[in-house]
Amino acid sequence: MIEEMIVQSEELYVTSLIASMRHMAYIDGEYHETEKEYIRRVVMQYPEYSTQIEKILAKVDNAKNQEKVVLDLIKICREKLPKERMWQLIQHSAKVLVVDGRIDKDEKFLLKIYLLACRLPTSKVEELLNTTYI
Repeated sequence: MIEEMIVQSEELYVTSLIASMRHMAYIDGEYHETEKEYIRRVVMQYPEYSTQIEKILAKVDNAKNQEKVVLDLIKICREKLPKERMWQLIQHSAKVLVVDGRIDKDEKFLLKIYLLACRLPTSKVEELLNTTYI
């Protein structure tokens, strides 16, 4: 029972992580090669969830409201995952934001929305951006 719960929470984390990263990559209207490559590298760390990752990427890519899909996932994560996992999700999203070498105002705003959805302090945006390296 506990092992099953751990597997389910890891699946929730992985799918939410990949969905939020893809959404962050799209928010400036351009999906850069560097963003694709970074997301691909993260996806490769979770081969056991490849089917779930494909499904969530299709859902995000085809959603009329990508933000709602991602924020709904984040809200579930917030209830089921420890705060450390939420920070990891945010850190990966911040990496997607900076990997193309430009920080768009929409990306920065979305990072704040993610922080709010995670119930993490939005005052950390600048710190995240200044300390995030690829």
